[in-house]
Amino acid sequence: MNEHKKLLSCWHKLEHFSPAPAPKGKNIGLLNKKEPWKIPLKSKAPNKTLEYTIYLGVFDSSVVNDFVKEYFKDSKKNENFRSSKICFASLKLDIEGKYINESLGISTLPWALNQLENNKIKSNDWEEGFKKIKDSLEEYLELNFKETITNSENEIIKVSTIVSYNQLIKFQDKIESLCNWSIKPSKEIYVKRIEKLKPQKNKETKPTIDILNSFYIKDIEKIISSYNIKSNPKAFSQYLDGNLGKQSKRINISKNTEELKNNLTPNNYPDGCWPSEYTLSLMQQFAVNNIFNKLSESNQEGMFSVNGPPGTGKTTLLRDIIAPIIVKRGKELAKIEKPSDAFNKVGSLEINENYSPWLYEPIKSITNAGIVIASSNNGAVENISKELPLKKEVSEQYNSDIAYFKAVAENCINKGNWGLISAVLGNKQNRNNLVNSLWFNKDFKDLQNTLKEDKIYDNSEWNIIKTSFNAKINEISAEKERLNSLKKDYDDYVFTKKSLLKITQKIENIEKDYIGSNDKFKNQKNKVSKLNKSKQEIINELSIIKSSKPNLFTYLFNKNKRKAYKKALENALNIYNQISDKLNIENPVLSKIQSIFNHLKTLLKKHQKEKTNLTDKLENLKIKIGQAKLELKNNYADREYWEKIESKKSQESCPWYSEKLKKLQSELFLIALKLNEVFILTANSTSSQISTTLAGFFEYLKGENKANKKEIKAMWNTFFLVIPVISSTFASVQTMFKDL
Repeated sequence: MNEHKKLLSCWHKLEHFSPAPAPKGKNIGLLNKKEPWKIPLKSKAPNKTLEYTIYLGVFDSSVVNDFVKEYFKDSKKNENFRSSKICFASLKLDIEGKYINESLGISTLPWALNQLENNKIKSNDWEEGFKKIKDSLEEYLELNFKETITNSENEIIKVSTIVSYNQLIKFQDKIESLCNWSIKPSKEIYVKRIEKLKPQKNKETKPTIDILNSFYIKDIEKIISSYNIKSNPKAFSQYLDGNLGKQSKRINISKNTEELKNNLTPNNYPDGCWPSEYTLSLMQQFAVNNIFNKLSESNQEGMFSVNGPPGTGKTTLLRDIIAPIIVKRGKELAKIEKPSDAFNKVGSLEINENYSPWLYEPIKSITNAGIVIASSNNGAVENISKELPLKKEVSEQYNSDIAYFKAVAENCINKGNWGLISAVLGNKQNRNNLVNSLWFNKDFKDLQNTLKEDKIYDNSEWNIIKTSFNAKINEISAEKERLNSLKKDYDDYVFTKKSLLKITQKIENIEKDYIGSNDKFKNQKNKVSKLNKSKQEIINELSIIKSSKPNLFTYLFNKNKRKAYKKALENALNIYNQISDKLNIENPVLSKIQSIFNHLKTLLKKHQKEKTNLTDKLENLKIKIGQAKLELKNNYADREYWEKIESKKSQESCPWYSEKLKKLQSELFLIALKLNEVFILTANSTSSQISTTLAGFFEYLKGENKANKKEIKAMWNTFFLVIPVISSTFASVQTMFKDL
């Protein structure tokens, strides 16, 4: 078994070994033969009644702790262990002491302890075994807590009878016997009395069950049985790896801001946003950009985690993920010439012998925008679904413009809604409520009648909304380019400032070299000049010596004169040669120094000109930056912004984001909603493809009709095309999407 399967198996066992706590507080006490429901008590409020919850097999949790420690030969003392009261099962009785149907709850713990002592801990198919026990106990209740009667319509039915203390003792023994745990702890029965509202006439309400076992046992067993490491979904593998401590490379973006800088640029902002009064904060926008850009297309199956305590804006962030997804689908819708051509027939669904509507599937490009918001907390996800379409969740400036099947939403769902953007689904009751209010509403014009209305939508209205949608996208692209240019101006400013500093330093260094070279050039030039002067002088002297040469007779016969002449000539020639030799050395030196000097002079002029250009450019950029700072205010992401990234000012801002972009994104979202609505109405007006598919879907949603997987997928895709967001608890996902 690999690490993933071991982890899943561990979770599977933990779900079974969770104890069921016995209640504490007021109106709770030991049950004995004086059954409280036999005392004629009534609620003080006329609209309320009494209800009793019975807790069977209440015993001390230390019994379980000692058993498990002994089984695993664990002799260590657990200082953190605190004993408490736990129980085998619970059920409810009405004010008369009659069993309330479907109120039985059974703890998996005693049965799981039996599995442990029988060495079945490695087995991962416990669900069926425990289900048999629950079925046996339900059957026992039917036989012993109910009697068979004939009602007013001559139908034979089972009705609950008044339950006695002895019957409860026997039922407790039956539970213990079926669980078959070898330890028989000392047990008690507790009773809790509460007041509750009387049920409304003709309205069936399910009782609450006090002991709820894990909703995920069946799911985990299904996953383990079909586990294949090669075909595991990406998010699933990431989740398991994270629980095994295998974390991907992590970056502390507060210290290493490059990731933030690269992410929070105008081009990375989605084209649509939620039309609220406020912009997102730094970390909210970072999360939205990452989710929208990195979990799209082929990466859609990945996972991204956003953590934060209550009130830090996670729900706000969710709206800004939903809005661009709807806009993104709008881009695909806008590519379609005729809405009615975007559907393919996949089958039909028999609703009754007179009606079997055709089912159609939307083309693939427009089926990737369905959003399921799920949580373990039913209230939390329901609240999100209910709040999304509320008018008060939208900025006042858009209240009169935002609409998506507005009349249906206002009349059939909530007067405070602006559209059918989301729906509360999940459990069967929620699904039925939606079907009845949205599709079979007798009091108002519902979605079914809206789609059936006589108005003919031709392609002219579709083409008008497409043009408007595409024009707004172009406006957003232009604004992003403008914001990019503001960012580029600042980047240019930083680069220009650095370049100016470098060139100034270069000029300073060149000027030092230039002054030194100039001095050397002057000195060498003087030196060569002096040598040339001396050379000229010796040439003149040689000329004089040669002109005073003795005549031939004197030269031949006057030894002293001849000797003096030769000596004078030789001395002059020696001096001439020495000077010439020196010039041969010093002239190249002069040329080299002059070349260096000329180069430095040229370079200095070039850099001075460059400095002038950079200074002018810097001044122009300063003006642009000043104007941009006035416009963007705290959203202007300069060096100081990133250096103070943890400051309130930086954290509450959004880099390179303008009020104009926010306005355009909000407007595009509004147009995308209108585009979606016109698309649906135009397509349906032509051939009723959407209304017939939804007719089948709502019947299927009630659980009354069967369809094949292809047809079910087509119906879900059509539903998501109309209502893009639904909510569900994790516990209901398996049931709701069981056929996908």
